[in-house]
Amino acid sequence: LNGVTLSQSITINGRLLLGNGNLLIGNNNLTVNGTITGASSAGYVVTNSIPSIGGSLRRTVANNNTAVTFPVGSLNSYTPAQVTLSNTSVTDIISVRVFNNALANGNNGSAFTGNVVDRSWIVSENVVGGSNATINLTWDDSLEVSGFNRLLCGVARHNGFNWIAPSTYGAATGTNPYSRSLSGITSFGVFSVGDNTGTLPVEISTFTAKAYGKDAFINWVTVSEINNSHFEVERSIDGKNYEMVGKVKGAGNSSTLNKYQLLDQNAAYLNQIVYYRLKQVDYDGEESFFGPIKVEFNNDENAKLSADVYPNPFNNEFNIELIGAKGETVKFNLVDIQGKEVKYFEENIDSDLSVINLKSLENIQTGIYFLQINIKGEIQTKKIIKSSN
Repeated sequence: LNGVTLSQSITINGRLLLGNGNLLIGNNNLTVNGTITGASSAGYVVTNSIPSIGGSLRRTVANNNTAVTFPVGSLNSYTPAQVTLSNTSVTDIISVRVFNNALANGNNGSAFTGNVVDRSWIVSENVVGGSNATINLTWDDSLEVSGFNRLLCGVARHNGFNWIAPSTYGAATGTNPYSRSLSGITSFGVFSVGDNTGTLPVEISTFTAKAYGKDAFINWVTVSEINNSHFEVERSIDGKNYEMVGKVKGAGNSSTLNKYQLLDQNAAYLNQIVYYRLKQVDYDGEESFFGPIKVEFNNDENAKLSADVYPNPFNNEFNIELIGAKGETVKFNLVDIQGKEVKYFEENIDSDLSVINLKSLENIQTGIYFLQINIKGEIQTKKIIKSSN
């Protein structure tokens, strides 16, 4: 192909040959069920540079540890991505597109002005879950924003709340163009490349709110905190106007998991749907917001037993959150994908909201597991993934 613009989404079931000219897909999807050859900086697939809209290049990625290249870029830069699925994953259709800048909120907000590569990649999968992926991102030096340290950089992922920095930093590979990889990915989203200055910080890993009876339980977990004075939980009945319902002291400076929770009593009397957002306040008064998320109150359904597991994926430990099991003896059985028991234990629950920390899981293998939670003979099963990171 030589300088072609798509007017609609198309599927190619054979070979796509790229030449001296770009293939502009705009808001259309290009699905290739075959091979792509001839891609280079002189000819590649150009995706829409607007973060919130645009088509993607879609390809099948098999669970055979073989990298599949997505030769994508913006109008003036070739920034291909490679996606590899481990043999513990599910073969899937992966979609990739790239847009200009690395943005504070992933696909919106202000652009970072230093210490990043000035591009972002949106990666998604057709069948959500069951993936253990490696992503390799490539760029040239003209895209490195002021101060970027190519010797100590890594791929970061935006989880919908904030940027999750890589667990380790290292030197980019190659010689203009350069590349960097991130492995152990079990959920996709927006990816970018930053250095170890903390421009893409680790902060909130989960932020949830759930109904139980007439109350709302708000929970959040931080992976690290820098100069964090406190959190304020804010509530709204229209999704626009917020008021503070509680304040929780932060950990200051921390590089370990910190778990927080707040109970908003009788919130159901305000409205059937109540919105919550989280405000984080630094010692110097700087503020960051997360959310909003909503809680739907639906009478008797909210009184049912509720169980959740986080973080998911996990590394050496995870937490089990139970709502409505007070006074019960709960049985837990962790099994692997073949149904073999890995760990069994029982716990007496003495509060409406209880969080149980399951530790010492560093010796179990990376992969997919199922946690069976038995409460009064009612079994809830949660799919969880052991990460390599």
